[in-house]
Order: sequence, then structure tokens, then C-alpha cells
Amino acid sequence: MNRTRYNTPVIFGRNTLETVAGGMLVVGSNDTLRLERRAADGSVLHSAALPWVPIPVTKEWMEAERQLRVENDIRRVESLKRLVNLRPAEEARAIANRKEHFPQLPHRPTLPAFSELRSDARGNVWVAEYAPPGAATRRWVVLDSLFEPVATIEIPPHIQIRDLGASDLVGVTHDELERAMVGLWAIRR
Repeated sequence: MNRTRYNTPVIFGRNTLETVAGGMLVVGSNDTLRLERRAADGSVLHSAALPWVPIPVTKEWMEAERQLRVENDIRRVESLKRLVNLRPAEEARAIANRKEHFPQLPHRPTLPAFSELRSDARGNVWVAEYAPPGAATRRWVVLDSLFEPVATIEIPPHIQIRDLGASDLVGVTHDELERAMVGLWAIRR
């Protein structure tokens, strides 16, 4: 009897994201492009809904995302094997369970409105549009303190932004051996 349980999120599922911009909490649920700036007591100081047109998920995107999740989870099993001395039979069973489970994962019919929220040293909020699998770039929209767009920037999706300064950004990429490399990129305004 298979007792394996998974708590895997829905593919293209929705989340609540947050960042601190200008000393204030900014919260948004990525099922819409509605953002709220909140005070320390939790009250809403300002909110705005930005225009968003839902993008239907294609079968190719769904399959690519499922395959990526299988590969990432298998890498986690392999890492776990080294940490807890997982026996080969246990490793094979864990991998087989994942390969059986992931094709059955449910998915949303549309892409989320956005995938990340960040803030820079100027108090601006950066919103990453959701990049479909295989996209060459991911577009970020930079918003001022009233959530008005002030700029857009296209960044390759493999660059993970870690920090945003007034004139540069720190990002992490990975090489073909999965080694992390930190880079500093200038932001030209």
C-alpha cells in the first residue's frame, strides 16, 4: 500500500505575495493585479488594481511545468539520499511515486497575474509578470508609491533577483552543473 502523501501546489496556482517598499508592507494576491500598501496595524493605506488580461494555459505549458516539477523533485530526492543515507530501493520507490503523482496534478486554466514582488532602494515596487515556460524574458513593471507604472524592464527568466538598489540589481544564476553565480547588473534609467 502506497502511503506517500504530497502537499504539492496546483500548477499555475495562486499565491499571496508581499514585499516592504518605502518602509511599508505591500501585499498582492496574484490571481489579480490588485496591490495594497498596509500600515503597521494592518489597515490599508492605499490600494490599486492594475489592468490584467488573463492568459489561457496551453497544453504545452502545462506539460513543460509538470516535467520541470518532476525533475526538481527528483533532484530533491537525490539530495535527500546524500543527507539521510537513503537506500537505493527507497530512492527508486520515491522517484517512481513522484513520476506517478505529478502527471495527475491539477492546474489552473490561466496563468497567474504576476509571479514576484520586490522593492528597490527608492521605495518602488517591482512586479514580475508571469513568464510562461520557455519564455526568453520576463517583464518587470516598476511602480511608484501610488502603484503608478514608472518603468518596465525585461530580464532573462533564469536570473533570480535577490536585491534591488537605486542603480543596480543583484541576481543569481546557475550554470549547467547547478552552481550558483551571483552577478551585479546596472539599471539604466
